Formats: sequence, C-alpha cells, structure tokens
Amino acid sequence: MDELRIVLLGKQGAGKSASGNTLLRKQSFHTAASSKPVTEASMSTSTVDKQTIKVIDTPGWCDDSSLFESDVKQEIIKCINMSSPGLHVFLLVLPVFYQ
Repeated sequence: MDELRIVLLGKQGAGKSASGNTLLRKQSFHTAASSKPVTEASMSTSTVDKQTIKVIDTPGWCDDSSLFESDVKQEIIKCINMSSPGLHVFLLVLPVFYQ
C-alpha cells in the first residue's frame, strides 16, 4: 500500500486532532481546550515505520454551534477531495471521561 488514508470523525472536543497527532507521531493539528469549534477540515501526512500515512481531521459533528447545512456539504466535499483516490479508514473518536 503506497499510502494509508484515515479520516477522523467525532464530536467537538472528543480528541480528533490529538488522535491525528498520535497517529502521525508529530504535532500537525492544533489541540487546545476551546469553546470555539474548528470549522474546516485539515490534512497532514507523515511517514511512520516506512508507511506513508495521510490523516484528515474533520470539524466536530453535533456541535451546539452547528455549521449551516451548505457549510457541512462543502466540508464533506473537501474531505473527499483530500482523500483522493479513496479512503482506507474512518476512525470514530469518542471522548473518555474519568470520574
């Protein structure tokens, strides 16, 4: 496989960007506790153990400040274009809460 293409999905604050950074073994995506959601998809590539990995970080789903429907469609199209010629993995990121 020339390149492994992964799309990160999940709610705002679930840890998508942090998971992407872990997969790529570098700080490619901005991570910070913030009430302002990221509204654009972003992509980064790295080589890990001789395997090229492309990770696409998506906007949070089900945010309280949801994107307008047309904005959501544009971001989906953007993710599809970034993942050309096709995806290998959809990674659903869920938050883990400790009490």
